[in-house]
Amino acid sequence: MNNRSLLAIFVSCIIVIAGVVSFIYLTKPSQDINISTQIPLADDSNATAESVSLLVDSLNDFSFDFYRKISTMEDGNVFFSPYSIFVAFSMAYEGARGNTAIEMQNVLNILQNDSSTLGSFGRIYNLLNQKQEGYTISTAN
Repeated sequence: MNNRSLLAIFVSCIIVIAGVVSFIYLTKPSQDINISTQIPLADDSNATAESVSLLVDSLNDFSFDFYRKISTMEDGNVFFSPYSIFVAFSMAYEGARGNTAIEMQNVLNILQNDSSTLGSFGRIYNLLNQKQEGYTISTAN
């Protein structure tokens, strides 16, 4: 590769980095905005301590199983969000029927269309998205 090609790649990288930094700077929310008022609360009225604990156990089991499977397929570091994957699969599971629902239930180990399971998802969502001193977490699926 000649010097001209390297220079073109370098300039292209600088332009892309400048664009990303500009996008982040221009879309950064104002410090005056109260984040907690923007995040709607999920209905967690049917959640119990036991149902939340069962859901967390299912999420943990799924997370470790998923990690075992993807870590054998990838060389090097593995990064994934088990919570996001679990929640996305759970939403799909709510609409699944027949063999698909049975297979998804075996993987997720949660009850379909169960009010305490749905309430437990709401409780976990509300706990994760509450405004905390020093940091903000916002989940979306």
